[in-house]
Amino acid sequence: MSLGQSCPDTRFPHQHSHSQRDQCLPSVADEWNTHIMNPTTVTACVLLSTIMLSGCASEVTTSTAPPAEKKAVERDLATMKASQLFDQRARAAASPQVRDEFIAVLAEKSAPDDVQGFECAVLQAMLISQRDDKPMDPMPLLKRSAAQNGMQTKVGSELLDVLANASPADLAPHADMVRALLATLSDGKASTAIIMKLDTLVDVARVALPEQEATAAHTAALACVKATIAKNTAMAATLRDARSTETKGSKEAKDSAKKSARLELSSLGLRRILRRLESAAGRGELTGRTAPELHCEWVRNADGSTPWNQLSDLRGKIVVIDFWATWCGPCVASFPKMALLRARYPADKVAIVGVTSLQGRVAHRQRAPVKCPGDIQREQQETMLFMQDMGMTWTVAITKEDVFNKEFGVVGIPSLAVLDQDGNVVRAGLSASDEPSVRAVIDSLLAREAADTKVR
Repeated sequence: MSLGQSCPDTRFPHQHSHSQRDQCLPSVADEWNTHIMNPTTVTACVLLSTIMLSGCASEVTTSTAPPAEKKAVERDLATMKASQLFDQRARAAASPQVRDEFIAVLAEKSAPDDVQGFECAVLQAMLISQRDDKPMDPMPLLKRSAAQNGMQTKVGSELLDVLANASPADLAPHADMVRALLATLSDGKASTAIIMKLDTLVDVARVALPEQEATAAHTAALACVKATIAKNTAMAATLRDARSTETKGSKEAKDSAKKSARLELSSLGLRRILRRLESAAGRGELTGRTAPELHCEWVRNADGSTPWNQLSDLRGKIVVIDFWATWCGPCVASFPKMALLRARYPADKVAIVGVTSLQGRVAHRQRAPVKCPGDIQREQQETMLFMQDMGMTWTVAITKEDVFNKEFGVVGIPSLAVLDQDGNVVRAGLSASDEPSVRAVIDSLLAREAADTKVR
């Protein structure tokens, strides 16, 4: 589980995701054509860049400050609220010592059984999971009396990502809590945090509730997202009209521009959620079913060999699919975890495939980046060089389908899916940085295969 922030690519307008995963987000063609030349979007991107840079600065300051200053910075943690600590979580990755200081402060702040205490407990559990390299156990958090209200906050809603991967048996005692969160959609009381996590909340509903209720939750989520997009659009139009009467450069004009930028970023995120809700994954038609088809147009190992042609050739093996791109910083940062997975499992039992699509460029790290729009052969050659430079020990496939594959529910990369030996999707939306969870899925499939073999 990663606690870093999303990495924006200069090609696309991005927004922050409150997800615990490190991901780069897409911009589909219609959004690009509609928004990229819009001054509001440009302003939004500038604001986002400022936020990202300020976050990076805080991390550098923490990691390079003298010991006395470090202690002062760490003491400052005790004065912060849960949401402030969450926004500063990049500092926890600066060093094990700083992370331990975060955990110690959060342990004290999580003692009260109120919403603030719940938020601190969630963040503490996230950091402990990272420290111990083990999946986060959400069940103790759900037993807190403030859990229902706490999950409607920015920090508390992070727990939904973990609950979406829980078992039905674990979530059964908390079904009423899930129903209560869903009820906020119809009574107009849904928090911004819940709205920006609606696709994940629907995933939780599919685990915790009967099929009929989960389907109703999906319908309600779709309606809520569409209504919120419409509301944002109307508010943006009002702001545009107001700006036409405001003096350029005035405080009022600047405030209106900032509000428009926030609305734009919110709408981009909501459109991303809408795409996922409308996909096979969002409709609940992915997990447990035959994997959506991927047409592989180029398959290579780093040594230049072609181990197989299509994913169907891998039937009989567990297949880990990592959706990625060369320009995606979080994708590259996950390579050590992918290498560990490749080294851990025999190739005759587990296939690991990095799936990407033509991007028109290869963002080399060890040599000059290359732009090659329309030159498929050049991009393939440069991708091979990238694989060799980066020591990629797993297979890479370039597919006809876009890397932001809506049928697999990929709204941000890196994103992992695991297929069983029969080609069915067992899990999707995993993160390479959450290696323990990925290992747990693979190990369970290997154990099931061993048990079946023993019975025969």
